[in-house]
Amino acid sequence: MTGSSKRLFTTMLLLLMVLFATEMEPAKAWTMIKEMERVQARTCQSESPQFMGVCTTNSYCASICNTEGFLDGKCQFFRCRCSRQYC
Repeated sequence: MTGSSKRLFTTMLLLLMVLFATEMEPAKAWTMIKEMERVQARTCQSESPQFMGVCTTNSYCASICNTEGFLDGKCQFFRCRCSRQYC
């Protein structure tokens, strides 16, 4: 499984657990799942233009990305990749 399919599987499993725990209507739970898929599909990543050097710490990368106006940042293949919700 790739990272995004693992995340989607985990999200769906969590929602199913909430559904059974709270006895939520299945139609409402399905709507929540579809909304989460729609939001996840819009996440875009790009390389940080300000980060210099080798990226080894996700928290430092995230702080640089935040100063650039992105939501988050993670090290991928020793480069700082910033992410935002809308492309």
